[in-house]
Amino acid sequence: MCQLCALQERLSQTRWPNSLQKRRDEVSQALEVVHKEYMVLVNARGDQNLAIDPPGPNQIREIENQVLNELDRFSLIVDELDRSAKTWFSEKERKLKEGANGKQVDELQKIKQSLMPLIDEARARAGRFRAIELQRRSE
Repeated sequence: MCQLCALQERLSQTRWPNSLQKRRDEVSQALEVVHKEYMVLVNARGDQNLAIDPPGPNQIREIENQVLNELDRFSLIVDELDRSAKTWFSEKERKLKEGANGKQVDELQKIKQSLMPLIDEARARAGRFRAIELQRRSE
């Protein structure tokens, strides 16, 4: 399983508050686009001797640029999710504490503790993936 597929699986298996579902779906869709573009790139970089109409270096460069652009877009969406999640958790926690509902605050903390590291992981994986692609370009 590739790194992008593993991240997609983690995103789908993690418990998300209803208020953040839309943002999660945006991240998931952006990740699907990155994966699709990356698979095009992998195929373009494949065995040129077996290809009927192998792409030239300029075509490969265009595909690489598209992958990098989609990674940048993905990173921006993850940043938006991060901001939304932090705001939502802060507001929800404040309201629950005002209502003195300790059990719900604990449950909220559990969700937050599983979700926020996942958002950080998505950001880190996108950054590493981008760095690897930039390094491949310079080789």
